[in-house]
Amino acid sequence: MLTPNDFACLEAVAERLANFERHFEGIARPFEWKFTRANLNALVARMRDRWAQSQPLKLAA
Repeated sequence: MLTPNDFACLEAVAERLANFERHFEGIARPFEWKFTRANLNALVARMRDRWAQSQPLKLAA
């Protein structure tokens, strides 16, 4: 976790990020993504249903 006081200046932030990028490029490995478009559609539908259930009923005038 980083806090605002972890770096003395923006250059230090940029250097740390560049170092991490070089490190991660050396250790990164591909992975098989298992979250499909169907999974996303189902998740969005569940979120929409929960949101709709949390809204107060509106009566027509």
